[in-house]
Amino acid sequence: FLCEGVPSPAEYRVEVTLAGYARQTRSVNVDAAETRKDIEIMLRKGDGSIEGSIVGPNGPLGGVQITAGDGAATFTTTALTTDPVGSFVLRDLVTPGTYTLHFEKEGLRSEVLTLRLTEGQRLTGVAVSMSGGKGTINGTVRQAGGGALGGVEVTVSNGQVSMKTTTLSVGSVGAFVVEGLPAPSTY
Repeated sequence: FLCEGVPSPAEYRVEVTLAGYARQTRSVNVDAAETRKDIEIMLRKGDGSIEGSIVGPNGPLGGVQITAGDGAATFTTTALTTDPVGSFVLRDLVTPGTYTLHFEKEGLRSEVLTLRLTEGQRLTGVAVSMSGGKGTINGTVRQAGGGALGGVEVTVSNGQVSMKTTTLSVGSVGAFVVEGLPAPSTY
């Protein structure tokens, strides 16, 4: 393949697809006036699939972003928002292979599944349940009898999830925000 006259410097995403093969994506950096040659992209036979459905707190859940990866390639899809709501299919997966699936939707806790496909397997009936939401904790760290403190490490944990941040040293000195916490939970 040849792509001439592309603006540089820039980073490009080269995506190659062919029916029956796993989509391959490669990032290519092009420096100013650089010619990149001999970029090789190997297509792998994609004869497997994963099919399932997602439910949320109020029933079938559409619009969920699904990403699956096997360490060499990444596949994405979105759960249907029309009949059948919440259903999804990931096609052209290389088999045999082990895939980690991430399910994300604003306002709900992300879910992760790891599934193994045997040679030519078309896995059906995968059921995913998404619940809760994502919470935020914010505040200000002050020293006893004094003002706000910047540069203080803050750790938020519920025993399973642990996130760290540092308080601001300029502007709103002492302020911190930790977002994306699984909720409900006690931290």
